Amino acid sequence: MILHRRWHVVERSAGRAGYAHVVMSHLLAHEHRCLQKAREQAWDPLPELAADADEIDHAVDRLVLEKALAELPTRQRTVVVLHYWFGLNSGEVARMLSSPPGTVRSQLARALASLRVALQE
Repeated sequence: MILHRRWHVVERSAGRAGYAHVVMSHLLAHEHRCLQKAREQAWDPLPELAADADEIDHAVDRLVLEKALAELPTRQRTVVVLHYWFGLNSGEVARMLSSPPGTVRSQLARALASLRVALQE
């Protein structure tokens, strides 16, 4: 995928095979790291289940919120997480996403409206 995005640059250079080899090596190493992480097993005992009703309600609320966030379009979800989870203002989020602050604010407003509707159901 990376090679495909940069092919216009690679096509003009003399080292096409070398560039493709480096990209493929990096992808293979990345895949190997991902497989290693998947094979790791947790040996710590599982924590005790929460018996407190408030903790259970909090966990349920969190799951409902996570499900509602997952249903948002990717860009809106990104804006919500950067703004509320990481505490960035709209200017900082705009710089990170390379978009105008007004666009970030409108995406945030749309996302919040969608979340309100989803959480009322």
